[in-house]
Amino acid sequence: IRLLGSRANREGVGARIAVESRGQWQYREMTRGGSVLSSREAVVRFGFAGAEPVRVEVTWPGGARQIVEQAGIQQVLTLREADAR
Repeated sequence: IRLLGSRANREGVGARIAVESRGQWQYREMTRGGSVLSSREAVVRFGFAGAEPVRVEVTWPGGARQIVEQAGIQQVLTLREADAR
């Protein structure tokens, strides 16, 4: 999942992401970092066995929430803070 922030920061750092598939949840927080003279890609990865769509919930740093039902898998899903409610 790639986040495009518009209010707090451009990469959604600090956003909390929850993904559900078949009643099982995984949680991550968007962070940035790395070591000296390097950085990580601004993508949060999840892994579920099976090939069914998942539910994605993002809580942006400013408190706005965004829910995507039936998100596809095996792809990079890009979410924009401007689309959150």
